[in-house]
Amino acid sequence: MRKEKEMRVFRQYAFDLKDRVLFKDTLPFVEKWLEENGIAHENMAFMLQHGDADKVVSRYPALQKYKMIDTASINVEKITPRGILSKSGELHPLRYQLSSVPPEWPDNADIHVAKEDELIVREVAAKIPRPFNFGFVQILLDNIHWFPEINPFPATRGKYPPNAICSDVHQSNRIELIKQFDYGKKHNLVLVRIEVTKSDDELLDVQPIVTKLSETFGKIIEKEMIVVFDEEEILNSSENNEEFVALLQNLCKELKLGVRYEQYPIESFVSTGGTSPKKIMINKMKGTGYRYISYGYSRYTFHRVNENHHLFELTFDFPPSIACLRCGLSIRGYNFSVPYISFDSCARKTDLEGRTEEVVTMALEIEERLEGTLERLYGKSPEWMEY
Repeated sequence: MRKEKEMRVFRQYAFDLKDRVLFKDTLPFVEKWLEENGIAHENMAFMLQHGDADKVVSRYPALQKYKMIDTASINVEKITPRGILSKSGELHPLRYQLSSVPPEWPDNADIHVAKEDELIVREVAAKIPRPFNFGFVQILLDNIHWFPEINPFPATRGKYPPNAICSDVHQSNRIELIKQFDYGKKHNLVLVRIEVTKSDDELLDVQPIVTKLSETFGKIIEKEMIVVFDEEEILNSSENNEEFVALLQNLCKELKLGVRYEQYPIESFVSTGGTSPKKIMINKMKGTGYRYISYGYSRYTFHRVNENHHLFELTFDFPPSIACLRCGLSIRGYNFSVPYISFDSCARKTDLEGRTEEVVTMALEIEERLEGTLERLYGKSPEWMEY
């Protein structure tokens, strides 16, 4: 039986400033809010991808130390003078990013910029997307003093996924700004993460902070609770994880499902017949236990929480730049998270109503097939766990 003191619990809230605040003004907007509310922060981290890193470095030579090869979306075998060789044998051209996350992280745990460079990062952020045209930007304000009793050190778990500042690995009290310009000017994401660890059966009351955040940043579009166990607990659960992943892989193979997004040409697009996708999907979810949670960044999200307090999350994504529907299932509890199960490999030209019914049927079958094993390996999640 795990002891609560071995856990650290974080709540995360997602806000979308939309086009109310331009991205170039977002960082001072957030820092002004912190200052007005008397909330200090200690560190900053950043990542700029899919742009001209050399152009920024030529203007600000101090950022040279943050320039590194961008290996995002490439399963790297090795880096050569001719380019990046993937494990599948493809040679990709060298491209560069600016990032404060060292390549060897988490062996080198500091992901933050030097104090003397923070002002430069602010200047660069104020010049995006012009004249510095980056397709993807992350800026992190870290070690925020939400509560006087919080642990100032981040919680770290798992294996570091390359090219990510703020993944499930680095859990900290922070505000993270994320801008993906492919989604246009009307999307400007702000993620707020707050540690609420207090005692075995009680969490810190975060509602006063959330109320203040909502008054300035608007409606919460998504929220999440993240539980981090210490290193010893993570190692103890590795055998369970291996057993479950093997079972999941066999089940996906049997059901002809994938574990990652796959892109399909326009003929696989699921049409709506002119009706609101949200209305169609909500109608088809009736009686299944799935309830509508949110819509954001082209993605519709539905949740079902079962009697073991495990979350089954269905997502239906209509990417604006790809004429197809992406859909899949995530499963998690307070002490486990199942790899994303993709239903894309089943996609075929059909109406959204039929596709939704097909997806929900598969999700319910997966839950029935897996839940006994989930309970045996991981037990029930506590009632205070919120999704």
